[in-house]
Amino acid sequence: MVGELKKSFFVKLTKWGLNLGLRIPKELVRKYQLAANEEVKILKTKEGFEVRKVKAIEGSDNYSI
Repeated sequence: MVGELKKSFFVKLTKWGLNLGLRIPKELVRKYQLAANEEVKILKTKEGFEVRKVKAIEGSDNYSI
């Protein structure tokens, strides 16, 4: 599986104040070049939701996490 990205990850939601937080696995952080305090967009889908990098939505690359 060298160079391949897993298709799914199981993570736990954690309580942060009145909200829930989702930890993004290191493998995805590296692949999509995410950083702390970076803004992402949550989109509703038929299956649930998608988290997308804001730059990817506005630019030509379309990263869907």
